[in-house]
Amino acid sequence: MKIALLGASSQIAKSLLKIFIQDEEHRMHLFTRDLSSFQQWIDNQKIDPAHLSANSLEAFDQSIEFDLIINFIGIGDPSKAIKMGASIFDITYDYDHLILNYLSAHPQTKYIFMSSGVVYGDIFKQPASKESKAIFNINSLQHTDWYAMAKLYAEARHRALKDLCIIDIRVFNYISSDVDIESRFLISDALRAINNKEILITNDHNIFRDYIGPEDLHQLILRSIEQPFINSSLDCFTRKVTDKFSILELLRLNFGLQYEVVKSQTGIDAYGSRDNYFSISKVAENFGYKPAYSSLENILRASEELLS
Repeated sequence: MKIALLGASSQIAKSLLKIFIQDEEHRMHLFTRDLSSFQQWIDNQKIDPAHLSANSLEAFDQSIEFDLIINFIGIGDPSKAIKMGASIFDITYDYDHLILNYLSAHPQTKYIFMSSGVVYGDIFKQPASKESKAIFNINSLQHTDWYAMAKLYAEARHRALKDLCIIDIRVFNYISSDVDIESRFLISDALRAINNKEILITNDHNIFRDYIGPEDLHQLILRSIEQPFINSSLDCFTRKVTDKFSILELLRLNFGLQYEVVKSQTGIDAYGSRDNYFSISKVAENFGYKPAYSSLENILRASEELLS
């Protein structure tokens, strides 16, 4: 299978690449902005180049007929999302439009768009479900809405193209050994504190999360593209969700994390308040997806590899 990864240097793309490349039937075509540093990462990982080609994003065109295109282009780090502001609209649209133009010439190609749970908007006092409706205060949009609206607009455009095989996979929380511990997430903040032998300061407000790992995301992708035809969105989920204090205790017991709980608010609120940022929608089960790991298992496995 010929697979194109756009945004191949993203955290999710890197960890999935290491799984995809294990199947010698796959030929991976990788497209990224910073080709030089990405090629260095490939060399450092000792990935066999026999079944892949690394290219600049500008090299993506209609000359090669792909079986599958996966679009990872976007911003996952909250601090970077704040800095980018409204330009996230143009970035999301431009590369999605590029791929949709490709599909007009190659309608048999399947397209996976890596979306996000933030498309639901301000609903996360409760987890997302099949019945959830996206909520945005259209008369008072904030900078925390730009990323979500860009993803929502892309998904709406995909549903309108009902004759094309397009799957929007909504990632809520993701963890792998390729996580950038300099990014601003709870997990990266905790891992950075362990690595630097510092005390992590966190507030006393508990939050609930569902961290999918590369193995289960890879399985979800395979189960999706095995379908003869699908134009739909799917929510990621694991065997079991977790909460902030369970994560901190896991990291304390296994890696010596030191943390202090204070009453004052801390952290970067890039996408708005999300107490229950996960989904109980199990639509992917209809395609044979069955997660192998829980959130805590994914966190433990990634942390062991990263901190070893």
